[in-house]
Amino acid sequence: MERYILNLYWDNLWELPIAQNILISHKETSTEEIQAFFYRAILCKFNILFVVEINDSFSEYQQGIINSYISNLLSVKYNNYQEEKKDDVDKKNIGIYLDSCIVFIYHKQNRNITSFLQDIKKYEIKDILCNTIIDNKNGKFISDLGNILVITSDICGLGKSGKIRKIIRDENKKYFYFPLGGILSKDIIFNKLKNLLNKIKNETEENYKDIAIHLDLNKSEDISIINEFFLSFLITKFYINNESILYIPKDISIYIETPNCFDNYLSKFDILNIFKKENISIKNMPSFNYQKEIINIFNTILEINSNDGIQIFVSKYFNKVGINKYTIHQINIFIKLFIYQFSNIKSKLTFTNDEKNITEQCIEDFSKSIKPFIYGGFVRLLTGFDEIDKNGKDSIDILTEIYENDLSSMSFPDH
Repeated sequence: MERYILNLYWDNLWELPIAQNILISHKETSTEEIQAFFYRAILCKFNILFVVEINDSFSEYQQGIINSYISNLLSVKYNNYQEEKKDDVDKKNIGIYLDSCIVFIYHKQNRNITSFLQDIKKYEIKDILCNTIIDNKNGKFISDLGNILVITSDICGLGKSGKIRKIIRDENKKYFYFPLGGILSKDIIFNKLKNLLNKIKNETEENYKDIAIHLDLNKSEDISIINEFFLSFLITKFYINNESILYIPKDISIYIETPNCFDNYLSKFDILNIFKKENISIKNMPSFNYQKEIINIFNTILEINSNDGIQIFVSKYFNKVGINKYTIHQINIFIKLFIYQFSNIKSKLTFTNDEKNITEQCIEDFSKSIKPFIYGGFVRLLTGFDEIDKNGKDSIDILTEIYENDLSSMSFPDH
C-alpha cells in the first residue's frame, strides 16, 4: 500500500508526498494523529490530495473515531459554506463541496474496513481498493531518492554489513549504525531515531552530505509499524509520534541491510522495491577486507601479504575438504582457528620430514579437523536455499539430512 501511495502522488501530481498529507492508520495510531489529519484534510481550502492508508490492524474503535471526526468536521464545513456562499447547501451531500480530495486505501479482504467505509461513503468521500500495485518500471522518482541503497544477499553471512561499511568508508562519510527489528512500537522507534539524530547532530557540523546511516533491518512481527516508518524515514522525512515530530535531513545517505529469513521477510516491505538495490551472490562474494594485523600474520606464516592472497588460500583449502558453498562467517571461523593454531610460528611455515616438505599436508589435515566447526547442519540449511526453491525441499528436511562430516563418525588426524 505504501508503494501504491507513492505512485498515486507521482502519477497525478508528479511529486512525492509530504508527511502532513498522509495518515498511516494501524493499531498504534493515536486519537490526536487522527484528529489533526482530518482537521487538515476536511477543512483545507485548496485542491490538495490527502491519503488515508488503513492497515488491517486498525481497530473498530479507531474506525469509530474517524467516522465521528469526519461527521463533525463536515458539519463545520457545511456551516462555513452557508456563511460564505449564503445559499442553500444540501447537508446530505456536503462531501461534494470539499476543496480537497481524500483517498482511502485498504485491502479488499478486510470486511470491517469495507463496512466502515460504506458508512462514510454517504459523504461522497472517494475510496480506492488497493488490489494491485502500480509497478514503477521506469524508476520515475528514483533520481529524487538516489542517496538510498538496499543491500540484499542470496543467503546469510555473505558480508552485507562489511559491504556497507566499505561503501561508506570509500565515500569518506561518517558511519552511524541504526538497528531495527524485534518487538517494536512507535514509541520505541521514535526514541531510537531521536537518539540517533541527536548523536549525528552532536558529532557533526550539520554537513549532512557527509553522513551515512546503516539501517540494519532485522525480523519483527510489527510489519505495519515498520512500513509506516519506512515511508516516513525514507520518503516524507518526518516521523510523527502523537504530538512529537522528528525531521530527517534529506542529504543523509541511507544504506538498508535486509535480513535473510525462511519466510521471504523482504516481501512484506514492497516500498523497498522502489530504491536502488545491490545483491551479493553466493557465487560472487565481496573481496576480503582483513586488517593489516591479520595480513601480517599470514605473511609471517606463509608469505601471503594481501587480502587477495588470503582469499585464494581459504578457497583452496575449503575446496580440498569439500566445502563448495560458504559464508563470510565460516571464513572468519577458519581464519581465526588457523591463526590460533599457527600464529606462534615466527617464520615461514616449513614442516619437513626426512627433508620432505609436509606443509601442504599439515594445513589440509588442519582443514579437515575443523570442518565440523565451520560446516554444521545450520550452515547446510543456509547454503541449501536453492534446493528449497528448485527441488521443493522443506527446510526441516535439509536439517535432518545426514552429513559426511558428522562428528560421531569423523576420523581426526593423529598429528
